[in-house]
Amino acid sequence: MTHTAPSFCELQNKDGLLQWAIYDNSLLDDVHKERETMDAIYTKLRAVPETLTHWYYGHFHQSWHSSIDGVLFKMLDIMELAEITP
Repeated sequence: MTHTAPSFCELQNKDGLLQWAIYDNSLLDDVHKERETMDAIYTKLRAVPETLTHWYYGHFHQSWHSSIDGVLFKMLDIMELAEITP
């Protein structure tokens, strides 16, 4: 489980950050770099077959899930829980 997810996962829209970016000039760049870091982690994990099957994250306070290239990505909303089974 991570706080955020690779760049190809939801949430793609950065509209909610614009009000905060007024007070932090580097915020949008920091968020972009954070997603790039998740992309790099995803690439490393996918290099080893069957290492990555699920990815849970919750940064965006919404619920969403999708299977992408055989990996279930699940964005958890506030107070949403997911059971992780072996």
